[in-house]
Amino acid sequence: MKTPYIVLVALVFATPGTAIPTLGKEARRPNIIYIFTDQQSASMMSCTGNKWLKTPALDYLADNGIRFERAYTTNPKCVPARVGMITGRFPGEFGVRRADSFRDVDGRTGYAQSNIGAQLKRAGYDLAYGGKVHLPEELEPETLGFEVISTDRKGILAEDCAEYIKRAHDKPYYLVASFINPHDICYYYRRDLKPNKTILQLLTAVGDDPASFVNSNCPPLPPNFKPQKDEPGAYEKLTKKSK
Repeated sequence: MKTPYIVLVALVFATPGTAIPTLGKEARRPNIIYIFTDQQSASMMSCTGNKWLKTPALDYLADNGIRFERAYTTNPKCVPARVGMITGRFPGEFGVRRADSFRDVDGRTGYAQSNIGAQLKRAGYDLAYGGKVHLPEELEPETLGFEVISTDRKGILAEDCAEYIKRAHDKPYYLVASFINPHDICYYYRRDLKPNKTILQLLTAVGDDPASFVNSNCPPLPPNFKPQKDEPGAYEKLTKKSK
């Protein structure tokens, strides 16, 4: 597997406050907005040196906060990675090891009291969630006590989150904004069964020499794209069969 199914970029920031929740009930607790994107590696931002992309919003958050350059997901698959984020533990502890592990959650391991929603609710936070879920039923936002403010996973999600932030809040809030892209960008052509104007223009530009077009107009492939020279023979045969 050359690239993970999902790599999450998580950006957390808080509105100005004088203290964190552990300092007592009198202290002002910060609002927390947790933004993450689906299948976006750290190299897919202009602030990390990618000259092919312009990501001004992510760059702004990075410039005005802290960018962790050695952070890793607990699992390269979608569902296990999200279970790790919700619970703060390795997803294997709950029997979740694959993207289709929705029915494999082991409820005996105590996630109900230790997940992020339960922790923040005990600290006096309102919980809000918008966007993509893709979690086992036991860990879905509504099950954990989140108010689902949006089921959109793209541009409208940002607007819905902005509306939530503008509300009058009596308590601090923890808001999750779960965006699907850049995941769906990878499937744009495959999903478009009836080529539209954009697709037709692309096909015309590619012409009879797609390799030349790709080399001239597309970002270079990562260094680890090709198999290593010392790959086992069985892997090389499997790779040839899959092409």
